[in-house]
Amino acid sequence: MQRATEPMPSMVLRVSNVVSYLLLILINTLANKGFFGPTNADVSKQYRTPLTPAGWAFSIWGIIFALQGVGAIYAALPMGYASPAKRAAVNTIGYGWQLTWLFECCWLVLFPRQTMLAFVGCAVLLFAGLASIATTCARVYRANAAMASVRATAPAAREAPTSKAILYALYFLPTSMNTAWLSVASCLGVTVLAASQDAGLGTQNVLAACLAALVSAIGVFILLQHGDLAYAATLIWALSAVLDAQRVELVRMLAVLAIVVLGLVSGLTVYRSWKLKNQQFGVASVEAASAALQESLLAPEAAAGGVGVGPSGVATI
Repeated sequence: MQRATEPMPSMVLRVSNVVSYLLLILINTLANKGFFGPTNADVSKQYRTPLTPAGWAFSIWGIIFALQGVGAIYAALPMGYASPAKRAAVNTIGYGWQLTWLFECCWLVLFPRQTMLAFVGCAVLLFAGLASIATTCARVYRANAAMASVRATAPAAREAPTSKAILYALYFLPTSMNTAWLSVASCLGVTVLAASQDAGLGTQNVLAACLAALVSAIGVFILLQHGDLAYAATLIWALSAVLDAQRVELVRMLAVLAIVVLGLVSGLTVYRSWKLKNQQFGVASVEAASAALQESLLAPEAAAGGVGVGPSGVATI
C-alpha cells in the first residue's frame, strides 16, 4: 500500500536484485550455448507433448526478462524514491523475483539431464517458481487495490501519470506476465514428464487438455477478480502457440475455446473499467457543479459586505 511513511527499500534488496538478474542472464546464456548439455530447444523436440507450443512462443521470455532487468536497475537507482509510489512498488516485489529466478536457473541446469528424476525435479522447480511469482503477484494485486482506495479518497496521493505508467511497466507487467507464463510452463513440465515415461498418447492428450482447461479457468478468474489484462494476454499468446503447433483435435478445440473465452472476458473487463471511469467522472462533475452553485449563491452576500437590502428591495448602507 502506498503511504507517506512507506519505508525506503533496503540497499541489500536493491543491489541483490541487480546481481541476481545478472546471474539469471548468465545462466540463460550458458544454457542456450549448450554448456549444461543439450539446449532446451533440443530436449523439447525430443519430448514433444500435446501441450508443446510453437517455438516462437518462448520469445516472450525476452520481454519478461527485459522488463524485469530495467525494473531491477531502476530500483537500484536513487531517482524517484521521493515518491512513496516507487518505494511501495519495490517493497511489494521484495525478494519475490529473486526467488523465482533461482528456481528458473536450477531448472535450466537440471533440464538437460533427461532422466526421470531430473524431469521430476524440473516439474517441482517449475511449480516452486510459479508459487513464488504467484505470491508476489498476489501482493501486487493487494497493493493496487489499496492504492485505488487511497486515490479515490485522497487526491493528493495520486502520482503523476508518467510515474504510474513506469511503475506499471517495470513491476506490475513483468510480474503478471511471468506468473501467467509459468502457469503454462509448469503444466508443460508435467506433460514432458509423462512423455518421458512413455505414457500413452490418449493419456497425454487428456492430461494436456485438463491442464490447459485449468490454466484457462484460473486466467478467467484472475480477469474477473483483478481485471489483469496482461495475464490474459499472456495466456492467449501461449494458447495461440499451442494451437499453431498441435494437430490433436481435443487440444486444438480446447485452445480455441479458451482463447475465445479469455478474449470475451477481456473485452468485458475493458468495458467495465470504461463504464466505472465514466461513472466516477460523472460523480466528480456533479460534485464540482454543486460546489460551484453553492459558491455562486454565497458570492453576492460576500461581495455586498456591509451593503444591506431594505424592505423596498433597494440597497441601503
